[in-house]
Amino acid sequence: MRLGQMTIPSSSNSQLDKSRELLHILERMIEIVETKEMEDKPLALTVKQAAEQLQVSVPTLREHFLCRPDFPKVRAGTRFLIPRKALEEWLNSQASINHG
Repeated sequence: MRLGQMTIPSSSNSQLDKSRELLHILERMIEIVETKEMEDKPLALTVKQAAEQLQVSVPTLREHFLCRPDFPKVRAGTRFLIPRKALEEWLNSQASINHG
C-alpha cells in the first residue's frame, strides 16, 4: 500500500485494518452514549428542575421567568412544564440578545 510517497509494508495492512476497526468501534460507542444521554433526559422539566438547571431559586423562576410571554412553558393543569430543548434555545437567544 502507498500513502503519498511512503510505502507501507504489507504487515502494516493488518495494523491499518485493526486501527480502522477500533475507530469504528469507538464511533459506535460514542453514538450509544449520546443516545443514552438523550434517553435519560426528560422532554420537559418541572419548575423545580428548571430552576435547578438555571441555578436560580424556584421563587425567582416564578417571579422573573414564568411571567415572561417569551419564556417557554406549557401549562399542565395548575402546573407549568418547561420543554428542555426550548429552554436551552431560549437561554441561548437571551445570551445573544444581551451580549450583541
